[in-house]
Formats: sequence, C-alpha cells, structure tokens
Amino acid sequence: MVPAVERSFRILDLLSRSPAPLGTSEVARRLRLAKSTAHGLLHSLEAVGAVEQVRRRYRLGPAVGRLAAVADFRRIWRPVVERLAEETGETAFSGQVRGQRVAIVDEVLGRGAPVISAPPGSHVPASAGAIGKVLAGQRVASDVGEYLEGVNAVAAGVPGGVIWVAGFASRLPAERLPAVARAMERLLWT
Repeated sequence: MVPAVERSFRILDLLSRSPAPLGTSEVARRLRLAKSTAHGLLHSLEAVGAVEQVRRRYRLGPAVGRLAAVADFRRIWRPVVERLAEETGETAFSGQVRGQRVAIVDEVLGRGAPVISAPPGSHVPASAGAIGKVLAGQRVASDVGEYLEGVNAVAAGVPGGVIWVAGFASRLPAERLPAVARAMERLLWT
C-alpha cells in the first residue's frame, strides 16, 4: 500500500466523523502523524477539493460529496443503462448536469460496429439535442441529427441527471426512435 494514500484516507475518515473542523495539529495528534506530514497531506487534499479550510481548520470538501453523489447515481441507474444498450443495440449513457455541460457518468457500448462512444468523465453541452430538450422540461425527447449530423438520440430525465441512447443514423434511423423512447419509458416508469 502507498503510505500517502493510506494516510490521506485516514485523514478523510477522521474529518468525516468529526462534528467540527480540525486543525493540523489535532489531525496529526489523533492519527499519530508528524505535523509536517499532516500539513502536507491536508494541503494536497485541499488542492483537489477533498478538504477545505475554514478559519485555519479543515473539514471535508466539495469533491468528496460530488464523488459520493456520482457513485450513487451510477449505482442506481447502471441497470437501466445496461438494459437500454442490450435492448436497442446502441450505446446508452447516463450523465449529470455540471453548469452548461452534462458530465458523462456511465456508458454501455452498443453491439456491433460502428457505435457511438464517449467515455465517462467527458462532457456534452447541456443544450445538445435530446438532452437539451429534456433539461428544458420534456419527459422524453428525440434528436434526429440536431446535435451531431448523422447521429440520432433519445433522452429522458431521471432524478439527479439524464439517461440517453445514441447511435449513428445508419444503425439508429429516425423510424426506430419511437421504439427506443417506449423502451426507455418502460424501463424508467413502469
């Protein structure tokens, strides 16, 4: 095990259990670390948003909550994304809104080739075709080459984000979109 990683997780665990922010000396004392080690690790964790400083004391930062929310979202919606990819033969995605973009949280590739692919961690504009329509209030929306020429998609809003299926028009023609929308509705709301 890499000592810095293990110590960093011990710090995060300590801060998660503390009712109030802790200073560097207190973290070092409770974890039996050199104060310089605790200081360096806290500074590194702060740089990535895992902890934040409040009046020279530390508490868990926004990155920890965001990671937990993404993991929960993925865990909840992964079975639906898998079923959509299996039933449609096209790539299915789940994503969460991050300002003017949607961060791709999960992807299950369609069968055969060619298929659409965008790895988790990448982004699409929140205004993109079917995704944009869903974020504007439609329950389920279709996109016939509106966002990307030659690519069709169907999207639906779910608690915490969006799920969509996308495919090249040669594999996912406009005539198939209503069936994909029905499959999505069945998997999400029945």
